[in-house]
Amino acid sequence: MSIKWVPPMVLKTNKDIIEKVASLPQNYEMQTWETLILDAEALLPDVRGSLVLAFSALETLIAIALDYFVTTTPTPPELWKWVNKRDFWLKEPLHFGNHSLTFARQETALLIQENQRSIGEK
Repeated sequence: MSIKWVPPMVLKTNKDIIEKVASLPQNYEMQTWETLILDAEALLPDVRGSLVLAFSALETLIAIALDYFVTTTPTPPELWKWVNKRDFWLKEPLHFGNHSLTFARQETALLIQENQRSIGEK
């Protein structure tokens, strides 16, 4: 059995990866999007399957980000509920509940103004 020469850069990269993995908490669980992106990479060279999983990972990450950002912005809860739970979107694209999107925009603008005023008072 012969020992192959391994470039030092590869050894350093592997050591860095091992250190990063070791620094994770004991109860660490991967996010769904992380699993999907790793599975997409593992499917290569099957490009079609890999792309499907990569785009699924992206969609999952976007959904998580939107759910987070809606809690940190003055978005009306009724609007967010309507966006996520509405019926076929082409059926009534301009109304949610008893309100139009124009009303929602006005309400959002008022909330932003109130928020900016309260920040300015602090």
